[in-house]
Amino acid sequence: MRTVTEKDLEKHLGRLQRAMEEAKQIQADLRATQQFAIGTVDVDTSKVALITKVEALLKVSPMSLAEIASELGASAGRVGSALKVLRGKGQVHNVGEDDRPRWRWVIGDGCSFPELVAEVQRLLSEKPMTHAELKSATGANPNRLKGAVTQLARNGVAVVNVSDDPRRALWFVRAS
Repeated sequence: MRTVTEKDLEKHLGRLQRAMEEAKQIQADLRATQQFAIGTVDVDTSKVALITKVEALLKVSPMSLAEIASELGASAGRVGSALKVLRGKGQVHNVGEDDRPRWRWVIGDGCSFPELVAEVQRLLSEKPMTHAELKSATGANPNRLKGAVTQLARNGVAVVNVSDDPRRALWFVRAS
């Protein structure tokens, strides 16, 4: 059996004191972080819920602001601010006219190729679009978009260039 000396006790006491000081510092840092987080986080849960509902609606079909507001039973002002948030994030795109916007969900570049082909077909069925317009409406890579238009033509879909300018393609899907 080993005898504990006074020197051993002082050594362990020093380690314990340093560990206690370190723990107190970590605790103070956590309190400061907690106070900062409590003071700065001010989330309007009703706005988040509205944004989520608008997102769900637009994933199904394009809609105008009035249609979204009517469907959700919310004011046009609240829906407009939700659309502004989504538009700022690049998650919705106006596929209508400037004076009569119709909002559509941007599927993004992470979607599967068949989903992209289907989305491009829906968009080109509604109105003629350039590659740049398709890119902003889908959020997909331009090369994937060209592949999607090519795939539509291979599938027998009547994709036509309705542009008068030979330097600028304006694609449209004719109804069969």
